[in-house]
Order: sequence, then C-alpha cells, then structure tokens
Amino acid sequence: MSVSVRKLAEMSGVSVATVSRVLNKQPGVKPETEKLVRKFIEEFNYTPKMVKNRDVVRISAVVPWETDNDSDWYIGQLIQGLGNYAFANNLNFGIFPFNATLSGKVDLVQHLTENNIDGVVILNATSRSYYIEDLQKHKIPYMLVNETFGGQANCVVARAREATRKMTEYLLGQGHREILFIQGSTDISDVRERTAGFMEAMQNAGIKTPEQWIIPHSGYRSDLYDTGCSMISEKIRQGKHFTAIIANCDAIALGSIKACKEAGLDVPGEVSIVGYDESLYGRYNVPSLSTIRQPLKQMSEMAMSEVHRMIKDGFPEAPVRREVTAELIIRDSTASPRKQV
Repeated sequence: MSVSVRKLAEMSGVSVATVSRVLNKQPGVKPETEKLVRKFIEEFNYTPKMVKNRDVVRISAVVPWETDNDSDWYIGQLIQGLGNYAFANNLNFGIFPFNATLSGKVDLVQHLTENNIDGVVILNATSRSYYIEDLQKHKIPYMLVNETFGGQANCVVARAREATRKMTEYLLGQGHREILFIQGSTDISDVRERTAGFMEAMQNAGIKTPEQWIIPHSGYRSDLYDTGCSMISEKIRQGKHFTAIIANCDAIALGSIKACKEAGLDVPGEVSIVGYDESLYGRYNVPSLSTIRQPLKQMSEMAMSEVHRMIKDGFPEAPVRREVTAELIIRDSTASPRKQV
C-alpha cells in the first residue's frame, strides 16, 4: 500500500508540516512525536520523492496557465519580481503551472510537501480557491497577490478602490458623465475593490450608475484584446451612449480603442479610454493609453520576502496584509469629450 505525506500525517495525528520536518530531520519536533511518525514511515516503507538540501530555501509560485496564451504582461511582471528576490537572496525558485481544470483534482499541500517546497506565492487565487484554507490549516508559508480571501489570508494588494475612484474622478473632472466600466471576474477581491471605487466616485458626483454601465467579462484569458473589441463593438451596435471607458486591464482597453476606431469614433475626442496595469504596449499605442499602474514587481518581491520571513520565523498567528499605492498614468487616450457617441 502506497501512502502520501498527508496520509502519514493523518495516521500520526500531526500536521503535514510536522511529517515534513521529520522526513527532513529538522528540529522542533518532540521525540515521542518523531518516534510515532517514523514508525508509520518505516511500516509503509515511505520514501520522499526528493532529497532536500536544507541549505537552500525552496519557494514556488503558483501561476495561472493557459496552453494557448502566448504572453501575459501582468503575470510576467510578477514572475520577474519573484525571480529578482530569489536571485538576490540565493533562493531556489520554481513555478507550478496551475490550470482551472486542476481545481479539486490536485492536492496542492501534498504537491508542495512531497517536492520539499518551503513556501509558496499564489498569483491566481480567487475567493473560491479551495487550497488557501489547506495552506492555512497546515501552516505552509504563503502569500497571495491581489486577493484577500475575505480578509483571512496572507496577501499583498494594491489600493485598487482608491486608484479606480481617483481615475473615475479624473474623467468626471474632464466632463464625462456616461462612463462604461468593464469589470472583470468578481471572484477576485481586487476586481470587487475596483468596482467599488468606480461606484463610489459616481455616487459622490451625484450620478446614477445604470446596471448596464458595468460590463462583466469572464476573467483573464488569452483573448482579452478581442474581448474588449467585441464588447465595445456590441455596445456601439446597440446605440449605447457613452463618452468614456474604464477597462479592467490594458489589453481590454486597447481592444476597446480598436472597436471605436472601426466604428469611426475618435479616441479621445469622442470616447476617452483607460486601462489598468500600465503595460509596455499601452505606452506605444496610438493614442498612448492612460492607465493605472500597479507596482507589480514590487508587489511580488514583497510577497516573496514575506514568505521567506515566515520560513525563517514561523507561520504568523494573524493574517499578514501588505498594501501598495497604485498610480494614475494620464496619456493621450483621455480628454474632455467633444460630443456624445
């Protein structure tokens, strides 16, 4: 009969982390507990999948993975920040590609333990990510990026509500009143915060926000440019009146610019368009894209630093939350409206 680290933990009545410490001959385990765990290890002839060099800390990044996605600015910037910290601190850093189809099928805690991973940074978590509770329960050092998991998780977040409110206020100050907001997946706390910032600014200005002004989309996919283009093309065909668009990411914003141009609408003369994330390609678009800049590399370096600290000092008793400021970048895609669409 083959067993896993988790099964050994259940039989011994201890945590997965304790079994891992016994397997790796780490201190901090009571002699009687170690004796019990080793009894089951020997009984089932369990051998770890990897032999770990304890001189090197291993941190993995859980990364969203779509086989048909050739590039992703947001994820790429985060991974670069993780790699920068790992290189500077002599850490062993790897990537665990995680597709939505794996949800409920992969035991993340077991994967990390059997591969001797000390801690993990999660780049694709949502409010429905089942494995966060497992990481918490087994005290595996972890940090999320741009997801709070209801305030119960260790995380690094941008002040998305504040930034989106300020960008909406900027557009309102330019004279815009009919603003479309392309929302994103509300399973992500960061998206909910952005939506709240938009609604707050509109309400403070005394402007009712019809439900149809907030456009959902199904999440982060490889076709976000086409998603933005098709969404706005449809709104134009329906005769929807708007003078500005706030998109959930730069790719959707650029697709929205394409849709407006194809319909013969001037950007920014007739429609101002704003993105999010401050991608490289938005800078060189014509017109250059106004956007909200998250310090993505800084955020992922913070996340890696916190995981590294937890590995050295122990799992925190209360959730760790780090916040950074997102910055408004005003370029050529926004202006005062000349006339309504």
